Amino acid sequence: MDKWLNLPKNLSNPMSVFLLVLAFLCSPVFAENGAPETSALASETLELKQQIIDLNRKLYQFEEDLLHPVETQVAVFLAMAPDTSFSLDSIELKLDNTLISSYLYQEKEISALKRGGVQKLYVGSLEDGKHKLTASFNGQGGGSRYYRRKKAMPFVKKSKAKYIQLIVGEDKRTGEPLFKVKQW
Repeated sequence: MDKWLNLPKNLSNPMSVFLLVLAFLCSPVFAENGAPETSALASETLELKQQIIDLNRKLYQFEEDLLHPVETQVAVFLAMAPDTSFSLDSIELKLDNTLISSYLYQEKEISALKRGGVQKLYVGSLEDGKHKLTASFNGQGGGSRYYRRKKAMPFVKKSKAKYIQLIVGEDKRTGEPLFKVKQW
């Protein structure tokens, strides 16, 4: 019967199951007299589509939980002080001397950050213990002066999620950019 239906050999793969259900939904169904059934089939199809959407959402959440369990999760975010004149060009993140993220900014993204937006720079898994996060910032400050700064932060990861927020601001006296770190 497998040959007749041409089923995949490994139905434990969620994608295989999804494709099988999709093929089933797309195939026509005929009544005993040879005419297609429409109203009952349409409602069943809509119900099955909704179940597939729900299943897909659950599979995505399950995958995220498997890849980044809460106990091992570390997340890094970026925010900017609204009154800073510093214009961020790029950022590069290293975790224990391994590059984990880099980003080039456009003007509309800087504007969104200055209006209170927060950018998720990195989410990953990390074992418990001592670690070091290093952020390299590049951009223009007051007086069109270009700045390249690096902020290193040692931290200890314990048996729960670790969240780190980098905040870009500036020193009001000198106009030079300041980078603060907030952990929770």
